[in-house]
Amino acid sequence: MQFPLISKSNRLQGLILKASEDSTDEVFIHDFPGGPKAFEICAKFCYGMTVILNAYNVVAARCAAEYLEMTEDVEKGNLIFKIEVFLNSSVFRSWKDSIIVLQTTKSLLPWSEELKVVGRCIDSIASKTSVDPANVNWSYTYSKKLATSDEIVESQQRMHTVPKDWWIEDICELDVDLYKRVMVAVKSKGRMSSDVIGEALKAYAVRWLPDTYDALVTDDYTRRNRTLVETIIRLLPSDKGSGCSCRFLLKLLKVVILVGAGDLLKEDLMDRISLQLHKASVKDLLIPAKSPGGTMYDVDLVQNLVSRFMMRLGSTHDTDFVEKSENRMHEIDLEHESLLTLGKMIDCYLAEIAGDPNLPISSFIDLSTSVPEAARPIHDGLYTTIDIYLKFPLISKSNRLQGLILKASEDSTDEVFIHDFPGGPKAFEICAKFCYGMTVILNAYNVVAARCAAEYLEMTEDVEKGNLIFKIEVFLNSSVFRSWKDSIIVLQTTKSLLPWSEELKVVGRCIDSIASKTSVDPANVNWSYTYSKKLATSDEIVESQQRMHTVPKDWWIEDICELDVDLYKRVMVAVKSKGRMSSDVIGEALKAYAVRWLPDTYDALVTDDYTRRNRTLVETIIRLLPSDKGSGCSCRFLLKLLKVVILVGAGDLLKEDLMDRISLQLHKASVKDLLIPAKSPGGTMYDVDLVQNLVSRFMMRLGSTHDTDFVEKSENRMHEIDLEHESLLTLGKMIDCYLAEIAGDPNLPISSFIDLSTSVPEAARPIHDGLYTTIDIYLKEHPSLSKAEKKRICRLMDVKKLSVDACMHAAQNEHLPLRVVVQVLFFAQMRAAARSLTAPSNETLHGRTTPRANVEDDWERPVPENLNSVKKQLGSLKIKEDECRSNEGKKSNGENKERGGGLLLPSRSRRIFDKFWIGKGHGENKSSDTSGSSQSPPTSVKPVEAKSSGSSSRHRRYSVS
Repeated sequence: MQFPLISKSNRLQGLILKASEDSTDEVFIHDFPGGPKAFEICAKFCYGMTVILNAYNVVAARCAAEYLEMTEDVEKGNLIFKIEVFLNSSVFRSWKDSIIVLQTTKSLLPWSEELKVVGRCIDSIASKTSVDPANVNWSYTYSKKLATSDEIVESQQRMHTVPKDWWIEDICELDVDLYKRVMVAVKSKGRMSSDVIGEALKAYAVRWLPDTYDALVTDDYTRRNRTLVETIIRLLPSDKGSGCSCRFLLKLLKVVILVGAGDLLKEDLMDRISLQLHKASVKDLLIPAKSPGGTMYDVDLVQNLVSRFMMRLGSTHDTDFVEKSENRMHEIDLEHESLLTLGKMIDCYLAEIAGDPNLPISSFIDLSTSVPEAARPIHDGLYTTIDIYLKFPLISKSNRLQGLILKASEDSTDEVFIHDFPGGPKAFEICAKFCYGMTVILNAYNVVAARCAAEYLEMTEDVEKGNLIFKIEVFLNSSVFRSWKDSIIVLQTTKSLLPWSEELKVVGRCIDSIASKTSVDPANVNWSYTYSKKLATSDEIVESQQRMHTVPKDWWIEDICELDVDLYKRVMVAVKSKGRMSSDVIGEALKAYAVRWLPDTYDALVTDDYTRRNRTLVETIIRLLPSDKGSGCSCRFLLKLLKVVILVGAGDLLKEDLMDRISLQLHKASVKDLLIPAKSPGGTMYDVDLVQNLVSRFMMRLGSTHDTDFVEKSENRMHEIDLEHESLLTLGKMIDCYLAEIAGDPNLPISSFIDLSTSVPEAARPIHDGLYTTIDIYLKEHPSLSKAEKKRICRLMDVKKLSVDACMHAAQNEHLPLRVVVQVLFFAQMRAAARSLTAPSNETLHGRTTPRANVEDDWERPVPENLNSVKKQLGSLKIKEDECRSNEGKKSNGENKERGGGLLLPSRSRRIFDKFWIGKGHGENKSSDTSGSSQSPPTSVKPVEAKSSGSSSRHRRYSVS
């Protein structure tokens, strides 16, 4: 029992004793008030540690000490005693601490209630509110009128007199239950006036009751708001005629109706309001009707209030009051003044509600007659209300509504139905506001809906001059159609208002406005537009004032990209019809629209939900292409369109048109653009037939399908290569690169490969390095080819047109047929010999040969670009040899190149070439056309005189042809 915490806690002693009797080492403490922090305070106290008590933790510590029974019976000066001293000497003497402590008691019920902490806090607060303001010497919160923030008024600052209601803001932070108890205690003191009580309740209502209808009736807060308003009403001063303003009471009544509080509370409020109804404003009386489908405002409620007011005056007959007033004509008492004020207010209220189409005439008349004649010395106000009610502005300005009302009266019905109203409720609201003289804000987003609605309602000049249709047309012509951006926005809104917007020619006028502005000289463009500069990180809005940059010709294309495809088509047709836009700009506009709307991925293009949309898009873009097929659009853009056409299954005529356009500039295409996926499953990866078709069209356009014709022409003007020749050379390079890309396709038939290879004439390939590369890739990726097929595909290549690098590679290529390797070696050796014979005498002076014209000019006609690209391709073809032989070969190869003759060959090529030249037959039966290389070192091949050899074990003779 010497354990400090146990020694000072009676409950813990009992629990320990019971645990020992039950032979257990565990002690459970259930429902400990205040939690771990409160227990920590108790433990620190028991161990003699410093404990800091304040208004935020003292209640939890008091409840915890009570739970642990830390009383004076256990030990003198125990924790309960210490806390009670702190409460009485510090907390309850402080205004702010008393409120803070009271707030903390909420989470410590029922302990805080049983220990009377709640009651003592409330009594402390109520007592301080009853102190004479002159004796208030503590700080409090007080918001002065017109002040921008709360001002803390300290007791030392006596420059201002302490107001009577100094206390109301601090207690506004209390929970509604605690606030109620505090206010009951304050009122029970009997020292607080009704006015101050009313101000306190008003401040609490402002603090906690929402201002908006939606916030009041939200499901999560309806119950809380109902409790709040019921509490406030029950706390109102007993004197119903004083303490609270009529405006505050009417706001409470509005909340009571909206949240569905009790009828008794509603009756109490109405009695209080009726005592000072003449002090109300029209705005305060506009209480929304709760029942849907009826009047906008609760007219019956106002009539009830007027009736109660009249009963309070003790007169329901005009004559009685008139007699009284005549007896004291020169002395109008307060009741007469209030009656006159009420009459004016009711007339103003009637003027506000007279425009409600759901207001029955019976309600209008009943409320009009609810005030006596003496309340209206003149009837100007009443006349105004009657005029508004009978004239109903919306009907007076709408020919259609007049007809519907007339028909309804003939059919003896009170209902008028409006079907298929264009623009919906918002458009109708614009029309109604205009009729009632309210401010109507028209802009590019709502003007079309308003125009269609006005047309539907027939709000024409025949009905009334300056009617809505006239006003909107003025706005369209003077503002919208003069603005670039607004014209586009308005055109976008017309889509949802068809056919009205089309019949009213709003669509056509917007399109004409846009097309006209695109045709303006860029130097005269003085309006804002969207233009994305290259390398810019975001769109830049170019204002007319910023003339630092010249306005580009295509300034308009991005803004119209946001249009729907149908509207875009009509705009572009109008732009083209103006005849002032170049094909290049038209092409850029179509490209921008395609980029904006056509997906980049295959899956997005062919998704079922979007296939039809994408098909419509691409068909529209193709139909809008410039009539001059050879200009306006890049080959890359046209090929992308062609790819989309194939994937989404657009019309064949469009496909043909695209292919004609592409064929005019096929030489400008890139290999990547030509890699169009084949649509049929199980075939080739890419559509090779399509590319071959494009090449055929290209060749037909050149007017030449025979290589020889072109060669003759080019020989006649060797020093002047025309544009057609250049395009043909470019096409040849591109086709070779394309073949290199598709050669690895295992499903590519040899016939397709050969057909595409031969689709370009010989003149398109001055050297055959690129073609050799494609053949090499095809042979590697199709190892199952027969010898005949290999020979067939190798016939495409002219070994005389291979460069030195290509010859070196081909001589070591194990995938080529042996006959081809022999041809390569033969012509390479012939070339080396020719160079040796034509070398100048000063060759040794420079340490290397100086090449002259080749024996056959077409073997090595210089085409630098093609040679460089082919060298890169050849570099990607790795020659597999041992490291030591590779190093030795490089060294030997370098020496041979300097001498201008000889090639390093693998064993297969060397042996065959030796046999071909020397005719030695031994060892022939160890090799074949498809044999691999042996381990013998490479040998330099030199031309020697050919000798006939005997028949070999193959029983065949090698010949070069």
